[in-house]
Amino acid sequence: NNVRAHFNNFPPAVINFIKSECLGSIGDPSPLIRATIGILITTIANKSELTQWPQLLPHLCHLLDSEDYNVCEGAFGALQKICEDSSEILDSDALDRPLNVMIPKFLQFFKHSSPKIRAHAISCVNQFIICRAQALMLHIDQFIENLFHLANDDDAEVRKNICRALVMLLEVRMDRLIPHMHSIVEVMSYLSSQQWPTSLPTPGNADGPSTISRRRCHADRR
Repeated sequence: NNVRAHFNNFPPAVINFIKSECLGSIGDPSPLIRATIGILITTIANKSELTQWPQLLPHLCHLLDSEDYNVCEGAFGALQKICEDSSEILDSDALDRPLNVMIPKFLQFFKHSSPKIRAHAISCVNQFIICRAQALMLHIDQFIENLFHLANDDDAEVRKNICRALVMLLEVRMDRLIPHMHSIVEVMSYLSSQQWPTSLPTPGNADGPSTISRRRCHADRR
């Protein structure tokens, strides 16, 4: 709260200290502290603008490759908040278009072993669908392929993010979804009926079984 209310009055030395401590604590073992650090980083980025913290995005992207789950998840949590709050500037020349690096990086994590990391990755990319970010459009086929690959994911949050992505893609890139319309109908039926189909065909293989248990639907509703 103090950062949000008084950031512009902080001496440069204090601002630099806070930034350093945030980046050093982003992998804290406590999920609550990691989430708080992510909010603090986003608040600072919004107050001072990302152009005034040029090392932030490269550093967070580097941390995604950490073998320490807490570090990777903490960095992804911060990046997700930044993508939500600063999607326009991330796709601009003001920051030298960091999405050219970030989008391919996010797509790599769609198959991560942790469902929370997978959910973060999808959510980050989702922020750039409606605005048709150039970097995403260059990788749109890979994005769609990865979404369908995760269609039977066990995690409810992952599936929700997939559904959100498909709804937005139907609005802005129908042309890329037409070849997969059979699968799209299956997913959309879930959105309207709140029931997962017994099987969801994978793109390019409409007859291929891709089992989704109905009991997941009941878990989602709870």
